[in-house]
Amino acid sequence: MSKTYSRSQLTGGTAEALDGIDGANLLDGDRAIVITDGWVYFYSLNNPSGAEESVPDIIKPDMNADDKRWELVNLAQKESLLDDRRFFIQATEPADADSEEGDIWIDIS
Repeated sequence: MSKTYSRSQLTGGTAEALDGIDGANLLDGDRAIVITDGWVYFYSLNNPSGAEESVPDIIKPDMNADDKRWELVNLAQKESLLDDRRFFIQATEPADADSEEGDIWIDIS
């Protein structure tokens, strides 16, 4: 079963960076959302890929990458996508009382 990860940096090898996720824990089809100061990046993990790293299009995990690569699926300017919106990533369906028009919910179950 694929997982969805959320990070605030593309690279840097830290816990906040997409390349900081240990490749040993990643499966083909895993997804990632990286929200930086001005952009929202959507990635899918491709295994096997083995492509050369080319940020932001292709990101190689720093640890245990083997042939696993994060491949950019979509990119949006944060202002146009998330301006005046609430953004939630969770494994449970939101209750009507928790939702407002324009909310963005991502199901990671």
